[in-house]
Order: sequence, then structure tokens, then C-alpha cells
Amino acid sequence: MSARNPADALAAIVGREHVARSPSGTAVDGVQPRWQVSPGSVDEVSRVMRLAATEHLVVAPRGSGSALDLGMPPLALDIAMDLCRLDGIVDYVPADMVATVQAGARLDTLARELGKHGQMLALDPYGGSSRTVGGVLATGASGPRRFRYGSGRDLLLGARFVQADGTITWGGSKVVKSVTGYDIPKLLAGSLGTLGIIVEATLRLHPAPAALGSWLFAFGSREAAASFVAALLASTLEPERLTSLNGAALARAGHPGAEAGVAVQVSHGQARRSVRNGRMLSCPSLQATPSAYRPTSDSFSIAAATTATLPDDGALDKRVGRSIRAND
Repeated sequence: MSARNPADALAAIVGREHVARSPSGTAVDGVQPRWQVSPGSVDEVSRVMRLAATEHLVVAPRGSGSALDLGMPPLALDIAMDLCRLDGIVDYVPADMVATVQAGARLDTLARELGKHGQMLALDPYGGSSRTVGGVLATGASGPRRFRYGSGRDLLLGARFVQADGTITWGGSKVVKSVTGYDIPKLLAGSLGTLGIIVEATLRLHPAPAALGSWLFAFGSREAAASFVAALLASTLEPERLTSLNGAALARAGHPGAEAGVAVQVSHGQARRSVRNGRMLSCPSLQATPSAYRPTSDSFSIAAATTATLPDDGALDKRVGRSIRAND
């Protein structure tokens, strides 16, 4: 350890107002950091990491703080690096359907900007849209939408990250189709910051659906639910989300006694009424075994409630609660 006070050195890099000593709510798996710092630029992240390497300080990056209990508890923790000030959109050309954003950008903020151009980042992790892009990628978080679009690892084209010694490194590409050798960003996804701190991410985007419809089907047996899913996947439909529910989740959704359930969300590029008119149930391949999938009247009451307005997290998700994601 050098003679210089690390707290003063951190304040010299990010500003004293962005250094907090042992703030509450920052513990990682019960381990409290000595300081929390909030850098405002990639260069400041690099300088903090360079200082930490020199002073032999242990650093853990954080975003919204939604997944601080993942991974092994740290043996020690000196600095919690809050990246929420890095919240800008660095580059976005709608025609390319690719966006480069800083790690602290929130999913809801990004969604609003992309929505102006009819596009979306197809990630719906548990914890909702207040989570940050860097945190979602570093923790490998995903939700039911991965069924169609894949996880964050699949949507990550390139990343700028800071190594343990403060070196700023870029890996990957900024286009969808590219051959660039080792795909370093894929290693960063789900690494919990152990390989480097993600500070920027280049992401593949998708067209936002013009209309969405959701249905909840309850079954008396898991075999019936499995038959329904097999018929659905064999049809021409491409579900936006497909989630299985156990008895406990169904009970919270108003179906006590049901053994298995399937929540389905389908997107349409046509008018919203095509969803509300129940087009999903008119698919011939699903009608082949009506007794295996026919929902009860209660199912349709829930479907009507969720079809009318369905935000990113899904009204159905809120109604069923955490268990709907725990069983997908």
C-alpha cells in the first residue's frame, strides 16, 4: 500500500461527491465495500482500476443492484463501482438495427428511444426495465423472450471493457454479420465482471411488434400441457414468449387445483384486433387435439385482462408474480 490515502485518490479521479464510504445497500453477498465510487466516463473507470491494481484493492462492478447475490461471496471488497452514471447512447443508426450504449443505460430508457423508431432490445430479465444493460449482460440475465430472440449473449455484438490493470479493450464488431476472430464479448456475458468491467455494449436490435396478445392455459396434467406445447411449436405461429407454470404459480393466477399451465404471448404485425379475436386458437394444428388444450372460462378472463394492455414485463407476469419466471 502506498502512503497516499486511497479515498483521496478516488476522489481525485471521480470527484469527492461521487465517493461514498461504506454506504448502506451496497453489500455484495453480505460483504460490505469500504467505498462506493461512481465514475462518469470510461477513462475514469480505467483510472480507478489502475489505482486499484496499484493499491491491491478488490473491486466489484454494479449496475442497478438487482443481482448482488449471484456467484461466490467475495473474500474481501474494497470498492463497489457503480456504473449508473455511464448511461448514454453512444451510437444508434436505426437503419442498421444496431445500437451502442454505455453499461449504465437502463432498459426502460433505451426502450423509449428505440420505440421511436419501431425497434426494441429483446431482453426482458426478471427485475424489470429498471435494470442496466451492463448488469443484465454481466449477470447473464434473461426472461421468457429468450425463447424467440435468445439471451443477452446472443444479442451482444461487441463490447468495450476495462481490464483489471485499467487497460481499455474492445472486442467483437458493430455489425450483425461479421467474422472477427475470437468472440470476446461472448465470454464477458455472464462472467459477473470477473474478466473485465463492461463499459459499452453494441447490441443487435429487432423490430418491435405492432400488437401483442397473451393467453394463459391451465391443464389437469403435465402431459396435457406438453401436448399443447408440442402442437403449438408444430404450428405456423412463432410465440413471443412461452412460459410453463407449476401448480403454485397457477394458484396465484386464479387457477387453484390445476397441475400445469402454459402462458403464451404471440406478436402480430397486423392490427391489434387480430390478436384480440383469438387467431391463435384458429390454428388447425392446435385444433387437432382440442381436449388437450381447451382453456376454462377463467383462463379466458385472464387472457382478456392481459390482451388489452401488456407492458414490457407483462401484466400476466405481475399477476402471477415471481413464480412465473422461476418456472419458465
